Amino acid sequence: MKRFKKFLSFFLAIVLLLSSAPVDVHATESSDETVISVESKYTVVGEEVSVDVLIENNPGILGATLEFSYAEELTLVSATAGEAFSYLSMTKPPKFQSPCRFIWDGTDGIAKDGTILTLKFSVAEDAELEKPFAISVTVPGGEIIDDDMNYVETTTKDGSVTVVDFKAG
Repeated sequence: MKRFKKFLSFFLAIVLLLSSAPVDVHATESSDETVISVESKYTVVGEEVSVDVLIENNPGILGATLEFSYAEELTLVSATAGEAFSYLSMTKPPKFQSPCRFIWDGTDGIAKDGTILTLKFSVAEDAELEKPFAISVTVPGGEIIDDDMNYVETTTKDGSVTVVDFKAG
């Protein structure tokens, strides 16, 4: 019986020791990373094309600055606020020229994914066919903050407009 009590004490001590050890469970790649991406679209010369800027995994952004650069064959005609940042005030640049910055700010951050902004472009008449004209997005200085005034780590994905001879549909 004495041996059993010693064994039981030893076993319980080991269980207690193991149960109090910190466990670090992290995935190597986070699926909840905030991503801002620009769509890629096709168009024909002479037509305007709308390109959405999207956000995934919005943690509740309170303020943001995004800068867009685009190919010289593209002319930014207009920019319309989307629903993902509808709770924020948007400030457009005084002139639409590449690069241009858009700024959003507010008093409450809401975790809402979707379209941040719709950019409408016209394409130069002499634009080369089947060549993608880049539209890039950056976060200058990491200027995206959440509702707790913390910087939000953000991955950006560029898009493009490709001019084709014929657009189906």
